[in-house]
Amino acid sequence: MSLSGGVDRRALGEALLELLEEDREFRHAVMGLLGYREVLERITRLEERFARLEERFAKLEEEFLELRRAQQRLEERQQRLEERQQKLEEHGMEERRVQRLRYVDADGRFIAPGATLEIDVYINEGDVWLVEVKSYVEADDVTWFYEKTRIAEKVPGRRPSRRIMLAVEATKAAARAAEALGVELLADKIVEEE
Repeated sequence: MSLSGGVDRRALGEALLELLEEDREFRHAVMGLLGYREVLERITRLEERFARLEERFAKLEEEFLELRRAQQRLEERQQRLEERQQKLEEHGMEERRVQRLRYVDADGRFIAPGATLEIDVYINEGDVWLVEVKSYVEADDVTWFYEKTRIAEKVPGRRPSRRIMLAVEATKAAARAAEALGVELLADKIVEEE
């Protein structure tokens, strides 16, 4: 069939364009004849690879953020350790002379059978100081520390001359409890209860 023999070129062109726009299979068939199928397949593969790369990037970004959070926690811990050491030095304690008392009450003489009691002990020229270091102290923390020191007194050779709690922050109730129980509460800041 000849295009000059009675077929309206304009109508044919419009029909072809309409088919290309609306019929995906026809569009792909024409593109295949023109060599676009290979290009299209490559583009499709590139899009798939790009999608996988985006997924990997998102995972790497999340891992990076988690590492950053872990780094921040380590930096905060380092800061707290430095503050702890400074507080100890301000009150005449050398950190290298602090030991961890770990007592397992196997038969339940002082606490529940098999329970473990841990407390820091500082020995200075024969004096025994029992020490607790916390970032935030409430009244219950003071009471529990006091109870731990009473139990530690029963362990041979550990009768304390001082009970000391070091804290970044403590509540007013904690300060009152410490005063009532004879615990020295050394806090940077006394705050209202929450």
